Amino acid sequence: MIIGIGVDLVGIDRFRSLAERTDGLLERLFRDEELRGPSGRRPGWPSLAAAFALKEAALKAVGVPHGFTWHDLEVSVGGSGGPSPRIVLRGATAAAAARLGVAAWRLGTTRRAGHAIATAIAESVV
Repeated sequence: MIIGIGVDLVGIDRFRSLAERTDGLLERLFRDEELRGPSGRRPGWPSLAAAFALKEAALKAVGVPHGFTWHDLEVSVGGSGGPSPRIVLRGATAAAAARLGVAAWRLGTTRRAGHAIATAIAESVV
């Protein structure tokens, strides 16, 4: 059963511009593991914008809980031909999802025409 659905659209150039002029923004939005990426290097701007869009979409699916921090959500977006997107919840966000009965996620990201688009569907077992 679907508990919630979230969709988000992030302009890649706008995200990059905001991150470049706001000290520490990437560190506030992403955990160290997310900023290193699977290769050990920081992901490119399209991947970072997609990761942020996925976090936003997941929050829209379950709501923003009291005590939330961006580090409560750890995401990987994969890439062309790479692994599927994934999400790990921690802290207040994990507790809120558990209260709602979230048992699984259906996640998707794409990048088109200068935008990163993400969908997140929170599902229960029933």
